[in-house]
Amino acid sequence: MPYRYFQVLAATILLFGLAACEAEVEGDEPGECSDGVDNDQDGALDCGDDGCSIATDCVGDDDDVADDDDAATDDDDTTPDDDDMTSDDDDTTSDDDDTTSDDDDTVADDDDTVADDDDSGADDDDATGAPFVEVVTGIWHSCALRSDGNVECWGSNDEGQTSVPAASFVTIASGQQHTLGLDSSGVLYEWGYNLAGPSMPQTGNYAAVGGGHWNSCVLSDAGSVSCWGSENTDVNDAPTDVFTEVSVGNTHVCGVTSVGTGVCWPGDDAGAQLPVAAYDSISAGSYFSCAVLVGGTVDCWGENDFGQATAPPTGTYSQVSAGHYHSCAVRDTDQSIACWGQNADGQAAAPSGTFAQVSAGGWHTCAITSGGTVECWGQNTEGQASPPAR
Repeated sequence: MPYRYFQVLAATILLFGLAACEAEVEGDEPGECSDGVDNDQDGALDCGDDGCSIATDCVGDDDDVADDDDAATDDDDTTPDDDDMTSDDDDTTSDDDDTTSDDDDTVADDDDTVADDDDSGADDDDATGAPFVEVVTGIWHSCALRSDGNVECWGSNDEGQTSVPAASFVTIASGQQHTLGLDSSGVLYEWGYNLAGPSMPQTGNYAAVGGGHWNSCVLSDAGSVSCWGSENTDVNDAPTDVFTEVSVGNTHVCGVTSVGTGVCWPGDDAGAQLPVAAYDSISAGSYFSCAVLVGGTVDCWGENDFGQATAPPTGTYSQVSAGHYHSCAVRDTDQSIACWGQNADGQAAAPSGTFAQVSAGGWHTCAITSGGTVECWGQNTEGQASPPAR
């Protein structure tokens, strides 16, 4: 071939070689492997381009590697050390204000938590129910009134005596197998045994109510007493005195008049033979009665087969309850309870503690603690001594 031909061919090859050498390559300029731009327009960019495979931005100690702020281990967007991670991030589980353990909305420390919240089970009255303020006992059942007007009953329900009607109550009373209550308007409710008529509804508005063996009585706003029931119809013949309270026993009724005297009927019942004294309150039991006199001492009278009508331990008391064959009273000095009389089932073995009110039943006793709970002791054959939790 002519020499000129070889000159032209060599020049062409040289030009193409120079062009190839000058083609854009990702990473041939500083920063191209981390600028987010496809500089050589080959469809791959930064560390994903072959031209950046050995760039310092993609291996070693660059910002996109193990020690880089964008790396897997130390980056602000990483899992172990990042402010957005699980263990150290403000949005994490353990240290975040929105976490389980330290957040104001957490279970352990939140004001809305179970353990520390005012709405919690441990500290809030509404968590497990309002405090109890009154308890009454029958022979085999018991009932208690909460401060919000709800009543809970437990024990035997063979006559419906623990099936509380729907109402908001202000006071309650218990007979042998029936229960009574007054709502905030003074309306009377009765539930339980009614075979012989002790739970006959009485119309009217009342201030107090009492339940006995087979009879019941109510005290009107004007101070008159009305009674009904059977077995001993003389119990229903209430005197015309003006009363401030009424208590119904097995076969007799007692009350305190507006002038502080005590009155019991019928007069031939052993529990109705009360001494002359100034009375603060009276409790009628089975054939005996006990009273808190003005000044705080307790006196009892009537049948005394088990020592139930024997004078209690010395001291002053705020309230007394006469049961079937035992009695209990709350001391006004330290709010402890003293019991006396029959104790075959432990009904007179009062626990230690401070109490606001006590009720002596058949062979068990229940009381309201100073903390608003109910505590019972004695016979528990029907669950009558197993009160609900607060």
